[in-house]
Amino acid sequence: MKIQHKTPDKSLRVNVIRQQQIDAGFQWGGWAFDIDPGSLTLIAGRALRLTLDPSISSVSWRTQDNQIAVMTREEFLAFAQGADAHIDALFKQSWLAKDS
Repeated sequence: MKIQHKTPDKSLRVNVIRQQQIDAGFQWGGWAFDIDPGSLTLIAGRALRLTLDPSISSVSWRTQDNQIAVMTREEFLAFAQGADAHIDALFKQSWLAKDS
């Protein structure tokens, strides 16, 4: 029989690690981008705008180190999907760590 004890410390440690990974950003196209909740909201909003307005051909987006990354609409939509998949993986990984 395997006995597991979930301590509050474990959950806190996992949360700290997850936050460090979020703070490290998301690498895409040679740049690092912020993926905090506010940034993800802005990314999703721009992706929606691109989806609804086919006349937009490019997007300028600020990187973590305050450079401007210029992307085509297709590149930005791929970036938005990648950021979403990355944050989803971080959360799922942390949930598994808490349950183990």
